[in-house]
Amino acid sequence: MEKTSRSRGKILIVGPYPPPEGGWSTAIREEREALERRGIECRVLNLGPRRREKNGDSIRVRGSFDLLAKLAWFALRGYAFRLHM
Repeated sequence: MEKTSRSRGKILIVGPYPPPEGGWSTAIREEREALERRGIECRVLNLGPRRREKNGDSIRVRGSFDLLAKLAWFALRGYAFRLHM
């Protein structure tokens, strides 16, 4: 029996994004693409130097309280976290 993407889970990747900020950014992009190819819902929470800028490919963070609120929001919706620091 094949699992649906909903039953496979959801992943929130937390770290510096988008590339080419450095090695972590590139690793996050590659991990995200690999997870999405497997049918896993995946979002990226940007903690990089440009985290406050709008980027259609990641979720921006405006400060520490915003970070905590977004982590809580995603946790309540069943996302598992993958941290890249």
